[in-house]
Amino acid sequence: MRITFCICCFCILFFSKAISQNSDFKEGYIISNTNDTIWGYIDFKMDKVNFEKCFFKETQDGNIQTLYPEDIKAYRFTAENKYYVSYRIKLKNIEHHVFLEFLLSGIYNLYYYVNPVTLLDYYFFEDQNGKITSISKRRDMRLNEEVFEDYIYRDILYNLFQEEELKRQIEKLSFTKYGMINLTKEYHDLVCTTDEECIVFENDYKKDRAKFDFSIYGGLNYINLDYKASTPEVPMESFCPMIGGNIKFSYPRWNKSLNLNLDLSLSGISYDSGYQYRTLYYYRCDIKSLIMKEKINIEYVYPKKSIIKPILNVGVGFNHFLNKKSSYDSFHRTTNELLKHRDDFFQTEVVYSCINLGAGLGYSLKNEGMLFLKFSYEQNFSKRTMFFRTTQLYIGYEF
Repeated sequence: MRITFCICCFCILFFSKAISQNSDFKEGYIISNTNDTIWGYIDFKMDKVNFEKCFFKETQDGNIQTLYPEDIKAYRFTAENKYYVSYRIKLKNIEHHVFLEFLLSGIYNLYYYVNPVTLLDYYFFEDQNGKITSISKRRDMRLNEEVFEDYIYRDILYNLFQEEELKRQIEKLSFTKYGMINLTKEYHDLVCTTDEECIVFENDYKKDRAKFDFSIYGGLNYINLDYKASTPEVPMESFCPMIGGNIKFSYPRWNKSLNLNLDLSLSGISYDSGYQYRTLYYYRCDIKSLIMKEKINIEYVYPKKSIIKPILNVGVGFNHFLNKKSSYDSFHRTTNELLKHRDDFFQTEVVYSCINLGAGLGYSLKNEGMLFLKFSYEQNFSKRTMFFRTTQLYIGYEF
């Protein structure tokens, strides 16, 4: 048990370090305080980091510079169309120098920010004279089983956008980037007299969304099992084929290397053998059962650009023994007399929870799929009725 605990601690530390060191450099540019545009590569972090600083390098192999709002005027990801500008803002009468995400350029410029302390969203509307109006929305309050929602921001929006066509839209407006962009863009189209279109920078919503991948696999399952519910205990070993499928959930914007795996596989145990107990007795067991495994894993894929990618995973699993058939015979060793016969002696718990560890290699294909070869080890927590260790070797394809 101590070894299992140590392995879990090591994996947690390893994955924590992987998260903190994860980088995802994208093509982009920075604008210096002297209005020079410098092209290069920018680390595509989460918004919380992007509001605070920018990690920039001029070449793929160049040194990484950490730039703060006082160091540059702006930075932008070209393909992702994310644009951040340096601004001094006031939150509760305290000035902060931060990067705001530039959402839209028009009659009103629209900016977005998240307070790192309260985690509240803020939207800033800048008119053509440079005057800035900010709105935010406090969390819902519950009192006597009633929910009270903060709508103060709507009154501010009514003052900013006084056109009759927009009032009904404000009443139903969602407090989201999408809602604010649509409102500001529609206002621009209504009042702009030069037929000049506004520029929307935040237009690639799919980049922020989760990604799902599916895989199928097949291989070999080896189980080493000590059945403790009988006297004497029955040791068993069995090799069986296995098939399975996997759903992988990832959020590339957060971390391209880590993902959550939901796994389902079917294998079995087939054991028919005898063994001697002490000197007078001989036992024979015949056990057949289907094993359904459900796993929840955290998987780490080493972020190298080569086609071969090392893979590590750790998680928990749940094993169900289904459609069990078993018989158990005991004989006197010298007379070969049948002393006891029992059918369906292999009684199991409803589910066995386990810890599992795994490693493997992935081979990236041109169609963005991946072939993989994986090895996993698993053992159950509860040892009341039986203790088993499972080893799996399998090959599969990720779509």
